[in-house]
Amino acid sequence: MSYYAKLPFDELIALVTKHPEDVELRLAVVEYFVRFSKYEEALLEAVRAEEIAPDDPDAKLWKAMCLIYTGEMEQGYLLLQRMIRNNPCSDFQRRLVTEVVPLFVGESITSEYVEGFFAGWFAGLPGDGQGKVTDAFTKCNSSFLQAVNHVSHNPQQGIEDLEKHMELFPDDVNAKLYLAIAYCDVNRTADAAQRYREVIDQDSECATAYFDLAAIVTKPEEAVELTRRGLRCCPFATHARYNLGVFLIQQGQQRDARRELSRIPADSPIYVEGLIATALSWEEGGDLEGAVNALEKAVLRQPERADARAKLGKLLSDCGRNQEALSEFDRAIQANPNMFSVWANKGLLHLKAGEYQPALDALQKSLELNPQCEDVAINLAVLLAEIGSLEKAIEILEEAIHFHPMNAAICQNLGAFYCHTEELDQALFYTDRAIELGIDSPAIFWNMASIYCIKDKRELCLDYLARAIDRDRSYANRFLKNEDFRKYQADPEFIALTDEMD
Repeated sequence: MSYYAKLPFDELIALVTKHPEDVELRLAVVEYFVRFSKYEEALLEAVRAEEIAPDDPDAKLWKAMCLIYTGEMEQGYLLLQRMIRNNPCSDFQRRLVTEVVPLFVGESITSEYVEGFFAGWFAGLPGDGQGKVTDAFTKCNSSFLQAVNHVSHNPQQGIEDLEKHMELFPDDVNAKLYLAIAYCDVNRTADAAQRYREVIDQDSECATAYFDLAAIVTKPEEAVELTRRGLRCCPFATHARYNLGVFLIQQGQQRDARRELSRIPADSPIYVEGLIATALSWEEGGDLEGAVNALEKAVLRQPERADARAKLGKLLSDCGRNQEALSEFDRAIQANPNMFSVWANKGLLHLKAGEYQPALDALQKSLELNPQCEDVAINLAVLLAEIGSLEKAIEILEEAIHFHPMNAAICQNLGAFYCHTEELDQALFYTDRAIELGIDSPAIFWNMASIYCIKDKRELCLDYLARAIDRDRSYANRFLKNEDFRKYQADPEFIALTDEMD
């Protein structure tokens, strides 16, 4: 309810007389008349408000409702549909549902009516069909309402009904839009895109069509342009503003993305989402401190946001601010103890600091929450191997390989671990598999040389040692000092191999 509409009528009229071009005051007079069911007087004031501000959606909204309640049913209903269609921003629809309509009908309506363009509501409007409604409009609306009613209960039947409706009423722009939305719901995106484009051709100010089409087109630059066009029609659609920022980030236009995201007002429900996206844009541009600053604002506004705290912790870690990162990870875990990635990052930070027990606890918790996470399994297994729990490390990686049979790093580590336990066939199998999967490091060829040395396969040992030394000359000295290779350290071919590397 408008503050001015609460004033005594004489005071309100005095203000209007003093400020005749003030649209807010005019609409307060409209609201005053509506509350006393003086719809004719309300309509006159709504028309005046629209004349003062032709682009003001609230003026048109009040005008539409007043037309309906003064008997101009079809004209008012079509205008109301157009306003809903062209103003999908949440603030506008909230005012419609919670402030405007209740003054006319005596109670609030549900948001589903807004989403369906008041489908089903028309039959309950005043006048019992005695208002000014043409037969063509009545037939079209009745057909549309029947189809829409089916969509919610049987989507496929509803789509078929809407398609038949479009054959009879090809110019029904609301039906086209609703059909496009229904197509999206069943993943018929090509059909949806065609209908959205038809809606735009018919109603160039249909912000809903621009925004929805932007979400399904394949070309990022087209998504940006469609969203911009929609925002020109409905500049207060903050969700669309957020989407535009995300589209621009995806295109690498980080500065433009931040400019758009900064236009999301601080009282918007998605303000924090905008800050998180802003952080992403800074990160994508390589400015980690900028990303940290944006996320610090986000968690200040919503301290319970575990995802934001988790991301902030990761960024702080990347900046080398490890203690601050650990604090954020702990706060994220307090807000949501089931985020496996937070436990994993916390474990890695403890590991980096040489704090093995908290690292072990955190990585074990992470793998417990997500047993299929290959990176956590590898890090945990390596840590266990380092502290002497080699059998447990192998057990973890054997479990992981079932989930990720093509993971070369898991195979490489299993090969190394089995080599240490002298289970040579297993070591050979996994190390050879890792090489097949693309591992081409001196360490893995060194491991193969070690295995073949133990198995007394001289030629294969020599071959793999040559590969290791070829990739890293330090392995020549390592060979000469390693007890495992004692049997070949006096071999002329092996000595020649190390001499070539000097």
